[in-house]
Amino acid sequence: MKNRKPRWDSLAIIGVVAAAALLETAYLPFSRAAESWLLVLWLLLCYGAVSLWIAQNSAALERAAEPRDCVGRPIIQSNPDLAELPDEDPTLSVARPASRPFSHSEAI
Repeated sequence: MKNRKPRWDSLAIIGVVAAAALLETAYLPFSRAAESWLLVLWLLLCYGAVSLWIAQNSAALERAAEPRDCVGRPIIQSNPDLAELPDEDPTLSVARPASRPFSHSEAI
């Protein structure tokens, strides 16, 4: 069980069932008050199902590798060290007007 991966298929099933249930509530012949309570019930069930999925897959999610972009660089730095952060590249900075930068509308 150490190499267990998150069950993404079960999360997708939760999403599909939740979407189908939401579409079904649009066609039920209830009053507005009953429909509102039905949507509150739907919301609680969806959040409950997702929270149960997170509880069951939390260990596998913690062990998952950090996401990387197409080049292999980490997308999210979970523990950035301030000493390792690169300096700001001056070639990427945008020239800003010195006086009153927001004195006119951007739409003009």
